[in-house]
Amino acid sequence: MVIIAHHLAGDGNSITYLIEDIMNILSGEKLSFKKLKIIEGQDLPKESKMPFLIKLYIKNLNNKWLRERKIYSFTDCKEVFKEYWNHIDHDFFNHEFTKEETEYICQYAKNAAVTVNSLLTTVMLATYSKKADVGQAVSIRENYRGMANLVTGIAFKYKYKKRRSLIKNAQGVHKVIKKKLINPKINYFVLRFLDLLDGPFIDSACVNRYVHKAGSPSNTLCNLMQYSENLRDIGVSNLMKVDIRSNYGEMRIDHLAFLPPIVPYAHRICGAVTLEGKLNLTMHIVKDEMFQKEQIYFNNLILRLQDLK
Repeated sequence: MVIIAHHLAGDGNSITYLIEDIMNILSGEKLSFKKLKIIEGQDLPKESKMPFLIKLYIKNLNNKWLRERKIYSFTDCKEVFKEYWNHIDHDFFNHEFTKEETEYICQYAKNAAVTVNSLLTTVMLATYSKKADVGQAVSIRENYRGMANLVTGIAFKYKYKKRRSLIKNAQGVHKVIKKKLINPKINYFVLRFLDLLDGPFIDSACVNRYVHKAGSPSNTLCNLMQYSENLRDIGVSNLMKVDIRSNYGEMRIDHLAFLPPIVPYAHRICGAVTLEGKLNLTMHIVKDEMFQKEQIYFNNLILRLQDLK
């Protein structure tokens, strides 16, 4: 049996809890109620507040939008959907590492004093071989098992230094990531940014990107959100070890893959998830004339990770 779950709301971990509920239903177990938690500005740490001038700029932009505000209907959403799929094709590559291989990867990261996420990002950069613009999803989820938008993101540029060892590069990447994560103004910026915007204003960015110009404020927002032709080179989203079990009565989850959504600002995005000690890696790409090179890139990425032992 294959279960395909699509994002309805929230972060990647929300989907794993949804899969858990599906398995509970199929096995006849009792379901537990899970609330939908919408994170707003007052829920975020005070230390994450935006600098005054940036906040003022975004509020002014939002006010300009409110003067020409439009509510988008399901028809508008269908038009965006249609235009997107008429012009963009997707594909993905997937590989599941054995428990032994996953242990080697985890141990290698431990010996380098970096996280597995930093190591995976470094190997992706090594395989890419050029200076890359990297975007990473960051979870702020703690002890909450419901649906929620508990995800933000960071971005950085890095070029793998061939004269240095993989471990030295991994430590360099880890240092860059850690510096951003310990700064609440950077770590929570995305959620602070979205909290200042009117909901339909956010929708207008997608309309502006894929259907037609939705007005000057929408065009500005589109550029701020990097919804452009200049896509990020690498996107990374790691759910890490998921907090669900594999056995459900007479049924079990043998393989779990995380196919992250292609966002409007990334050309390729890698999704990682680990269940029962097995790391599963998926690369979701915009399918174009570079398809064969993307396939070679992914195969080389897997080989590099397997060669860590």
